[in-house]
Amino acid sequence: MSILAGRKIVMMKKWDATEALRLIEQESITNITGVPTQSWELLSHPEREKYDISSLEDLGGGGAARPPEHVKQMDEQFKAKPSIGYGLSETNALGTLNGGAEYLEYPSSCGRIVPPLTDINIIDEDWNILEEGKLGEVVIKSPANMVGYWKNPEATAEVFNGDGWFKSGDLGYFDGPFLHIVDRVKDLVIRGGENISCIEVEAAIYEHKDVLEACIIGVPDERLGEQVGSAIHLKPGVELKPEDIQQFLYGKIAKFKIPFDIRFYKEPLPKIASGKFDKPQLRKLFAEN
Repeated sequence: MSILAGRKIVMMKKWDATEALRLIEQESITNITGVPTQSWELLSHPEREKYDISSLEDLGGGGAARPPEHVKQMDEQFKAKPSIGYGLSETNALGTLNGGAEYLEYPSSCGRIVPPLTDINIIDEDWNILEEGKLGEVVIKSPANMVGYWKNPEATAEVFNGDGWFKSGDLGYFDGPFLHIVDRVKDLVIRGGENISCIEVEAAIYEHKDVLEACIIGVPDERLGEQVGSAIHLKPGVELKPEDIQQFLYGKIAKFKIPFDIRFYKEPLPKIASGKFDKPQLRKLFAEN
């Protein structure tokens, strides 16, 4: 998109929020696109005020959900306006976009379908298209969709239905023209038969003023199959107990969705190369302690 628009591109070898602030000031950067964690690290950076980042116009995001509370704070504290998109590598990123006034009005949505060549539907396990408001798997049809996985016809057959529709692996629903992603199919926490969206619980935790990072995972439980576990990175100098977070969440989400196992970490939570939380590593950490 930057090439099409004729913009200069400044790339970082490895993400570092302090270095990003320096580059924004030095290069008068107008647009940033990354996972929501990166824009949140700019917002919450303790030395943000030392840098002139007034050139920023757009704080784009994708690859993961941005908590609604972050959308609100970014709009209030940045001259730049937040935006978010949804798509996959397999769809060449094309999916949906949300920005401007609509993003502030629908901060939990990843937006409207990208026109004019992208189609998105919600299906059940048998590929039946579901009506608006019903939760199911997101499927995308576009000329930008991949042909298939390299030398892996079995994996390709699992995600295509023969008519060009690609199964994303994401659970979502439509509210009018706005797509909402609930979670990855494989990331849902299933507690005693109840499906719990990690994104929903994380969004509620992020409303706490002292939370910098929060990641929800399923923790094995002999009776219920899984319990809700939460890894949390707090603001410097803040100390909380698990019951403080649990008490904060009462009334915000259903009681059975409130994390049973809460761990606090002094360092930022582990992430993969793309900047998303490393859930396998967190599950390993929880299992070891």
